[in-house]
Amino acid sequence: MKKKDDSPDVPGAQALVRGLDVLLAIGSATKPPKFRDLQDTLGTPKASLHRLLSALQSRQLVRLDPRTKQFTLGSKVLDLARTTLDQSPIIKACKPEVGRLARKFHSACCLYILDGDEVFVLDFDDPDASQSRVVRAWPRLPAHASAPGSAILSALSPEQRAEDHPDITDEEEAQISLARALGYAIEQSPDGQSRIASPVIDGRGAAIAALCCVLENGAYRPEELHEIGRDVEDAAKRASGNVEMSAAHNWPAIPKPDSFAPEARTLDLGRDFMGENPIWHPGQQKLYWLDILAPALRWYSPSS
Repeated sequence: MKKKDDSPDVPGAQALVRGLDVLLAIGSATKPPKFRDLQDTLGTPKASLHRLLSALQSRQLVRLDPRTKQFTLGSKVLDLARTTLDQSPIIKACKPEVGRLARKFHSACCLYILDGDEVFVLDFDDPDASQSRVVRAWPRLPAHASAPGSAILSALSPEQRAEDHPDITDEEEAQISLARALGYAIEQSPDGQSRIASPVIDGRGAAIAALCCVLENGAYRPEELHEIGRDVEDAAKRASGNVEMSAAHNWPAIPKPDSFAPEARTLDLGRDFMGENPIWHPGQQKLYWLDILAPALRWYSPSS
């Protein structure tokens, strides 16, 4: 018989699937469930649920608190999670840069990864953790409307984003496109916290994570946020290189001039907020550059 596409059951592994369902129900519960809670959630017969829980307890995958009669995930699950994190090539590649950014800006730096329409913290470094009594919690964030999510999604083509994330609004798409143009994404919350994130790219050119600096003090000028963004972008590129990843963009080669003038002079072209990336176009005989904070593409023709 052909298995239905929407069926989670695997032929010959029904008992295993039911056991995994129990683990998922315990791990995803908002508070530790009791036996009756699991029975109501899963609809499993009482005797079968007793056997499944006993088997999971024997492997230390589930723990029963004898006082409250509540079930939690066992120590073996935590050991497996720690081992998986220790073996993670993403964490190994990004950890030096996560620590460097945290020390440089004296703020928490997180490594986010994408999970469906959300991003969550896989690793982080907080230089103030040992000095503070505050325990940080890193909740999941919406991928469409957060700096780390925008950074990761910016590495996808518009067509791929539309296929994988059809709920992105026009405003969110504009922020993602801006992140692609800048190389980093900025998110400023009403409470004064700012997040600046840049994608980590694998050898296929796909974003597998994002480095994100979390700035608690909101008193940053736009040009200061831009400089921090450039540092985060450079760190993300180095993290990509740590696992022999390719660069996020294949930039066109810029032709080198045959010779340089012996002197330089200042051009009075008005005030840029942050003028960058000057490129001389030999065919048009014009100098192009970006005002990265306006944003604007500007040009100058020596002949006119």
